[in-house]
Amino acid sequence: MVMSINAGHYYDKQGNPRHFVEKKAGGLRPTTVADARKLNLLPSVTTVLSVLNRPALTAWKVRNAIDAALTTPRLEGETEDAFADRILTQDVNSVSDAAKALGTAAHDAIEKALNGNIPDLTEQVTACVAPALVAVDELGKVVFTERTLIGEGYAGKTDCVVENDEFITVIDFKTTGAKKLPKESYDEHRYQLAAYAKALGNTGDKRIRTANIYISTIRPGEIALCKNDEWQEDWLTFKLILELWGRINNYKPVQ
Repeated sequence: MVMSINAGHYYDKQGNPRHFVEKKAGGLRPTTVADARKLNLLPSVTTVLSVLNRPALTAWKVRNAIDAALTTPRLEGETEDAFADRILTQDVNSVSDAAKALGTAAHDAIEKALNGNIPDLTEQVTACVAPALVAVDELGKVVFTERTLIGEGYAGKTDCVVENDEFITVIDFKTTGAKKLPKESYDEHRYQLAAYAKALGNTGDKRIRTANIYISTIRPGEIALCKNDEWQEDWLTFKLILELWGRINNYKPVQ
């Protein structure tokens, strides 16, 4: 299953984010494919991957909806349709918003810590962040964080790149409320990292590998480190997805 996504994240050829454009009446609005065509912008890696169906995300949304339906009291005189709409628009979103807030706080704290700053954290965020920082340290010394990488026809911001004597590792952090953390990176996440690894370019004699660090938001302190030494096949798959995205949206940036 594929779908065309109108709005998305885009970058110019210098790697500057162009996620929003000015409205004629003033203010900003999300950048669309039509804007990208006009401005010759590069789609972000996540925007390219948005054409894919994501069964894990769909299953998570369904599970949240079921949980909300089981725990939310019915209002007096409320019809089934009205109850269902309230569950979907209010209760499920509140669960999602809370998870996003914790995930954002954890990401921000990790970035600050990796750059030598000591963030002021709640106990819950500290518990999420501490083991992730230990995992990064085991993979190598931080080279840079939150850097935009420009590939052939796309761009994206990687969370972190580290190196040791043997490897340069491209890392992406994923917070999740899943009941079980994965033992291997999800396909979409491998494609995302492969695109970053390819855009990283020539690294001399050191091999490039990628790694996802999954951080549980429901069991603070639990993480899963999933290393991907052989990412080239994932890159070839991303390249096909990029072509598919371009065909669906009738757009290919001019190099």
